Amino acid sequence: MLKYLQSLFHKLPVEITRDKLRDALRLALQSSIAAAVTFTVMRTFGFPEIFLAIMSAVLIMESSIGNTFNSAKGRVLATIVGIVIWSIFVSIIPYGYGTVVSLLVTMFIMNAIASFQPSWRYWVVAAVAISLGSENDLLEISLDRLLAIGIGIWVGLLVAGIIWPEKSSNRALKHIRYSLNRAQDIFKVTFKNIRSDENDNSSNIVNDFHLSLGKAKDAVENIHLEKVDKYNKLIDGTEKLYNSILIIHRVSNNSDTSLLNYWDNFKKNCDEFSEKTCEILTSLINKEMVDDTIMQEYKTLIKKIKKSVLQENNNEDQDVFRHAFVFGIQEIHESLRVLEDIMEAKK
Repeated sequence: MLKYLQSLFHKLPVEITRDKLRDALRLALQSSIAAAVTFTVMRTFGFPEIFLAIMSAVLIMESSIGNTFNSAKGRVLATIVGIVIWSIFVSIIPYGYGTVVSLLVTMFIMNAIASFQPSWRYWVVAAVAISLGSENDLLEISLDRLLAIGIGIWVGLLVAGIIWPEKSSNRALKHIRYSLNRAQDIFKVTFKNIRSDENDNSSNIVNDFHLSLGKAKDAVENIHLEKVDKYNKLIDGTEKLYNSILIIHRVSNNSDTSLLNYWDNFKKNCDEFSEKTCEILTSLINKEMVDDTIMQEYKTLIKKIKKSVLQENNNEDQDVFRHAFVFGIQEIHESLRVLEDIMEAKK
């Protein structure tokens, strides 16, 4: 049975990773509990508009507490917009036409805003509910639906904070570590390509890197109870590392395969540089301390490579690429040093 399910998952057009499965289970659990609790509260106290309350509780659920909080703010703003527009047009235009105009204007404004804030598209439900209120009981309808939306939002926030909570800061760090992992993979492919006639394609890895780093940035934007400077510095450091690797990548695309093989010592030092870069990156990804001795050896190794390039002038064209290569590895070293300092400061 297990083998059958695994084969079924592999045939799906969407890649199901462990993190995606975890997020799906968390959102499913939180949404179902929020819906049940909201229904119970509304039914127990005899409040109307149960459907609207449940929709409010479920639709604000997001991947983290910070995202859920921002989603709740959007829901409140959308509700206020709906109430204000509906009240104005229903009050000044009689005989049922006020509701039509209110619905028209509300949908126009909500969807226009959704073009810049996509999350607002979900809050059209609340705006429509408000716009379709009765002209005869304007105040009562507004209060009932506002109360239902408010109860749904509070229940959703409580459930998100109690049931399997996920902090935005934790999600940011998770995506940053994944980005570093992808950067390490890009580095390995790039270093292999610089020594081989056949270049491996790393476009899929690069796409994963940018996608994950984008998720990290989104998560940082939803952090509310912590300072975000350290997370932004980690993102900047990760981007700097990637850009440093790109220098090596450009060298590998434009030079021949003899670039690192011309001198034995140079080749040996470059191989050792590659190994130590991956060793340091692995430590950072696993949240382990990087030994000071390793970082000092790493720095000394780069000095040796630089000295070798400055002393040898055998091939003018290849020397240009070797100087670019040295600049790239110096930038990689600086990026790793910055990332290490930030990681150590967080512990």
